[in-house]
Amino acid sequence: MKKLKIWTIILHSFIVIIHKSTISVMFFIEFFIIQRWLANNGDFSDSFTSLMLTASIISALGKLLIITSFYVKKVVVKNLTGIIGLVLLYFSFRYVAYPSLPDTDFHKWAFWSGIPFIIASILLFYQQFTVLKNKFSKKKSEVTDV
Repeated sequence: MKKLKIWTIILHSFIVIIHKSTISVMFFIEFFIIQRWLANNGDFSDSFTSLMLTASIISALGKLLIITSFYVKKVVVKNLTGIIGLVLLYFSFRYVAYPSLPDTDFHKWAFWSGIPFIIASILLFYQQFTVLKNKFSKKKSEVTDV
């Protein structure tokens, strides 16, 4: 499951964003947008930049939670942390891939380049959910056996 978590993070980082004459990937956008936001005291006049800032912050939090799940020892907390991180990555993907700004088509590129991320994240979600389901069904059967 650790490899699948790493692949999910990598595939989310390589979602392609094409806007005006700029081609970039999500990893660079996260890094530079958050850095620019901190330097400008959170003041952006551009709606695209505001959208990307929201997606970048949510994405960074999701990736941080997934990475944190590597170091957690308890099975339930580990998988819940991973699932919450995945949900945050889904929300950031939604911000990037959903056509919310008029006269732009960057969302099309983001959607099609995000398909591998969606596939990997569905597999990861299924694995983590199965582990949680099995863990809770064991606890439930232990309680009913007593």
